[in-house]
Amino acid sequence: METTSVLFLTGNQSLTATQYYDEVLLKSHSSITFDYTQLQISNANISRILIDPGDGEEDTRINANIENDHVKEPITYNFAKYNTDLPLTSITHKYKLPEGLSTDSISLSAKIFIKYSNYNVTPYIIPIKIYKSSYYDVIDNASILETQFTDNNDVFCIVETIDGDIINVVLS
Repeated sequence: METTSVLFLTGNQSLTATQYYDEVLLKSHSSITFDYTQLQISNANISRILIDPGDGEEDTRINANIENDHVKEPITYNFAKYNTDLPLTSITHKYKLPEGLSTDSISLSAKIFIKYSNYNVTPYIIPIKIYKSSYYDVIDNASILETQFTDNNDVFCIVETIDGDIINVVLS
């Protein structure tokens, strides 16, 4: 079963020291939503957000349109509520274990950099530990590869889980 955790980034444009979060524990094929609507913004808009998920996937860059002419263009909901013209208020990233991994878990760190229009940058480090999914987590996402009838009129099934594991099942 896939789950999604929400991680709220907090802070303001005066923070320049690295912000460290507690380790997030995930099962394989789970997602984290990085939500930055809780950031305290007053005189400095967010001009850019860079998200490095830490798992080798491509970085996500979000750039604000800080040069909107609000006389000619309508004020957006994001600008009115959060004082920024970022096109999104959160990013969701799905984490999964690499195929063929011999250990039960891996540890990595997501890195997020918030750049404000006053040129301050606040780095965030989020340690993430990803565990292998259990049999019960992945059995509902299994694909039947082959079935056979046995001499006892049982059904022998070969199934593959979402993680790529092969399971032999006998149905009596």
